[in-house]
Amino acid sequence: MNQLRRRIQTAAMSGGKAVPPLPPFNPLDIAGLKLWLDASQIVGLNDGDEVTTWNDLSGGGYNATQATASKKPTYETNEQNGRPAVRFDGVDDYLANATLALAQPYSLFVAIKQTGGGVTGRTPFDGVPPVNRAEVFYDVGTSKWGFYSGAQLWQTGTSATGLALISVVANGASSEIKINGASLGSGNAGSQGLNGFYLAENLAVHWPFGGLIFEVIIYNHSLGAAEFNTVLSYINSKWAIY
Repeated sequence: MNQLRRRIQTAAMSGGKAVPPLPPFNPLDIAGLKLWLDASQIVGLNDGDEVTTWNDLSGGGYNATQATASKKPTYETNEQNGRPAVRFDGVDDYLANATLALAQPYSLFVAIKQTGGGVTGRTPFDGVPPVNRAEVFYDVGTSKWGFYSGAQLWQTGTSATGLALISVVANGASSEIKINGASLGSGNAGSQGLNGFYLAENLAVHWPFGGLIFEVIIYNHSLGAAEFNTVLSYINSKWAIY
């Protein structure tokens, strides 16, 4: 943990520009961190390289991988706030993990930049179908973000494509979805848990996500308001999303 803290607090260079320093908070500071994928801490890759494995920094070893060369996303430097990101082509790129097991309640954060993808829907994060789901999706026809875990929870209003920090508390009938820090929907999202996950695809209906994924964080419980806002502030300060 101390090694991770030192890594995340070290200013690096990306694309010839100084990377802004990170805020003092580290996701490991809150108990129950289950998954932490951070594009700014990917090592050993150059701009444009294919991503075979995106390592989980939570300590659980829930790495996201892709063995098929044509379906690998790419690592791209200096994409957002001076930091790198993982780019998915919106056609068939995705990363997957088959071992993450998690029951509700949990708290999920996904930081992205949407540039395209499926003509019907786009899914930056999804559980393994058909009965273990935690699908964060964008419905193209309605321009709404939603969350599905046995039932659909929609945001109120609409969202344009582009930068978004989608955060969800999955807690059955008391679930809530926030977009860029604002609570935009609450109610029943179903009670299904997670049993593995996909990044940038819903393989059941083929809703590929096109664009950048910056960071994914999951805690194995419903965060209190202060902790939830701390995580939101950390992600937004780091990536300058809203």
